[in-house]
Amino acid sequence: MSDDPIAYVREDGAVAIRASALGKCSRALWAALEQVEAVAPSDHIEQVFKEGHLHEEALRQQLEQEGTTVSGDQDIVELWVIPEKLVIVGHIDGLVPDQNDPDGTSLRLWEAKAMSRRAFDDWMRKRFDYRPGYAWQISVYMYGEGWPDDIVGTHYTVKRRDDGVTDTWLFDEPPHTLKEIKKRAVSVYVAWKKGEMPACDVDSGQMFFCDYWFLHDEEEPVTITSASGIPADELPFLDEVLAEYYELGRVASEANARRKTLKKKLQDEVRAERMEFGSDHFTVKISVRSREKIDKAKIKAEQGDEFLAPYTTSTSYEVWDVKERKG
Repeated sequence: MSDDPIAYVREDGAVAIRASALGKCSRALWAALEQVEAVAPSDHIEQVFKEGHLHEEALRQQLEQEGTTVSGDQDIVELWVIPEKLVIVGHIDGLVPDQNDPDGTSLRLWEAKAMSRRAFDDWMRKRFDYRPGYAWQISVYMYGEGWPDDIVGTHYTVKRRDDGVTDTWLFDEPPHTLKEIKKRAVSVYVAWKKGEMPACDVDSGQMFFCDYWFLHDEEEPVTITSASGIPADELPFLDEVLAEYYELGRVASEANARRKTLKKKLQDEVRAERMEFGSDHFTVKISVRSREKIDKAKIKAEQGDEFLAPYTTSTSYEVWDVKERKG
């Protein structure tokens, strides 16, 4: 991932918009050009980006092991909108031979993405309707790589991070036309030149993740409630967070069960009567601890409930039971 802002003025004086950000709110792109400080990404988002790069490399290796050569890894793409004044920039994941070409001479743009299980399921149902920013990004790359003369389409690979399941999607035309791309970029450029902050032009779900959410206070949004009683504009955020919460709970449960299994194996096969043992890289020290326990049932049986009542206190706490919806 580039460290450049989502939109910026280059050393050559041209305004540059990152292809991966073209689908973001025009107000956010304008704010970046105005050098308004964006909200720092959360640790979770940073981790997602890092994992994305790792999975991308794994997908590239998998393709090459299957006999598909990936060339042009991270080549720079520049799609000029206004010569010397406005350009959309990015880095492609690569180029691969077209599977549908028996001669193997035609090329497709290759794009790799990695998603959580929940996001992957939504992707399979909605494709670019679920991630509209991806449609803008890949359209820029396709035109920047010379579609339809130099490439015949795109080889889009999406990996489910949980278990490695991949979706391969071949399509032949950019989701957005060159005219639509230029119109979107020019509208941001003109607003910046005029010094007028443009209106937000993405849906509420995308707005929630905007790096400049604090600029979206020009009007009070209308709250639309879903069937579950949750405001619709909270659902994208809510689903992602609950998915992570659920997965962490599942992983923790499996990890604890595995630890008990391993402990029993060590007890039965290694420990014997020893209180200390170890391997080349680890040491184990076993200590015996005790704790007192009051038998309330016995006290009640012998003294009655009234005797125990003055010494009994209670506290309340919440238990969150997060489960996946069936179907």
